[in-house]
Amino acid sequence: MRRSYSESGRLAAASGIPTFEDKVAQRAIVMLLEAIYEQDFLPCSYGFRPGRSAHDAVLFAHVAHDAGHAVGAGYRHQAIFRHHPA
Repeated sequence: MRRSYSESGRLAAASGIPTFEDKVAQRAIVMLLEAIYEQDFLPCSYGFRPGRSAHDAVLFAHVAHDAGHAVGAGYRHQAIFRHHPA
């Protein structure tokens, strides 16, 4: 983190701006954790995964619903499929 100094020369709190080294370290940790945890996710899991988005999840749900499969969606989203034209 980048540090700033007050006019009196005393060290102030971190400014919250990550340095280049911070970003490199964060990216390395992300790559390591993704490699470990990606294996545990189901193919139908879309949340915060590389190469997948909310749009992909909605498309998957529509295709599964149209094929006659039960779609497990959150309670507030079930109304989307209740009035789906056949």
